[in-house]
Amino acid sequence: MKITKAQLKQIIKEELSNTMTEYFTTVDALSSMKATDLAAEKGRAHAQDDYPKLQATGDVEHHDISEMSREEQEAYGEAWGREIARLQQKAADRK
Repeated sequence: MKITKAQLKQIIKEELSNTMTEYFTTVDALSSMKATDLAAEKGRAHAQDDYPKLQATGDVEHHDISEMSREEQEAYGEAWGREIARLQQKAADRK
């Protein structure tokens, strides 16, 4: 199947438009989240990144959360702990 330059231009234009729409939809969704929700999501994401290192070495990477409010730090810490516990349980269930 051959694609002409005009068709390729149209495909690229449509893909770029779709990508930009998805980007702004994501930005809008994140903007509407509360700061504590965002902190908790960051905690979950960091836990998922930290888990393999925790299993291998017993250490985790230090994540600077000093700029977060106390409530955000608590949400982050709780979410991080829950996610690590979930991942550990999942690993244990597989054994």
